[in-house]
Amino acid sequence: MLSSVPGIGPARIRNLIGRFQTAEAVLSASSADIKRVEGIDERLAEALRRAPSRSWADKQREKLKAHEGRLVSYWDDDYPELLRKIYDPPVLLFIRGQVALSAQKTLAIVGTRRPTSYGRMAAAYLAEACVREGVVVVSGLARGIDTVAHEKTIQSGGGTIGVMGSGLDIPYPPENRGLINRMFQDGCVVSEFPMGTEPAAGHFPRRNRIIAGLCRGTVVVEAGERSGALITAALALEQGREVFAVPGSIKNKAARGPHRLIRDGAKLVENIEDVFIEIPGWQTSSAETVKQRVMLTNKERQVWAVLTQTDSKHVDNIAGETGLNPSECLSLLLSMELKDCVQQHNGMLFTRSDCDVDDFDREMSRI
Repeated sequence: MLSSVPGIGPARIRNLIGRFQTAEAVLSASSADIKRVEGIDERLAEALRRAPSRSWADKQREKLKAHEGRLVSYWDDDYPELLRKIYDPPVLLFIRGQVALSAQKTLAIVGTRRPTSYGRMAAAYLAEACVREGVVVVSGLARGIDTVAHEKTIQSGGGTIGVMGSGLDIPYPPENRGLINRMFQDGCVVSEFPMGTEPAAGHFPRRNRIIAGLCRGTVVVEAGERSGALITAALALEQGREVFAVPGSIKNKAARGPHRLIRDGAKLVENIEDVFIEIPGWQTSSAETVKQRVMLTNKERQVWAVLTQTDSKHVDNIAGETGLNPSECLSLLLSMELKDCVQQHNGMLFTRSDCDVDDFDREMSRI
């Protein structure tokens, strides 16, 4: 009932419960006693006196039960400990699904709602790597990168948690209704908003703090300079969590957010090992993952196919063997050098690096 009172947010509810011990005691207290609580003025005290009857809470429980959900409060033992440690943890969590919010390894993968094919590939690549290493993927169920991260995790048989900016019974965006229904069965969906709450612009920054708060680290794949994913990254930093960013093309506007994060000190991520090395206690499960796996586009694979690790080739020879013009070939080689799958030597000579190459087009067809 307290959460339904306008202006009474999580911090004030915690203060009120700390003073009166129970919600019932708060609602039966006098205005004079209520105003003695930090953050409660006369207006809020009066709003509490006009709080909905117990029937509102009973209806919430009925709706939650009908949707096979459960309710966890800040004071419950199964409230996620990582989330409890943030500055403003939610008081109530409406939850549906099988994945535990208290999983030991959790990583947020977030990004733009309008990703490029490269961004979709990178999000899927990292999500699949998380599954191999037993990491639960957390995201916001939004269009774009969030959707790819959730779907690839489910497809790969891993655990994923989606945080909503609406009530559990109001799927948003509408086109993700199918994904959300699958996550009820194969993952977990969580919201701090009561049942029946419609999505609103102000809800999503609040959702983002939960995404960051549930995780040891946050990876931003693609994000414009005003993207909500950057809000999640900023909240992660405020919470003392690790922030990672996937680099992109300098011609891609969606790469500006990750590049800014990298300039400001975020860890550049090319593979899951870049994440594991930064988080104390995390170790990759097999020696095979030590060798870097690189995703190449179709044209980059053409170049890769004519290179070896032992015999260096001049860019003009590579262009001749692939049928590409020299300037395009050089551009591809430089891109591949940034991915650490090609080494450049004096005189515009190139060789392969020691890495495993995945097929970009094959991976994209699986997303």
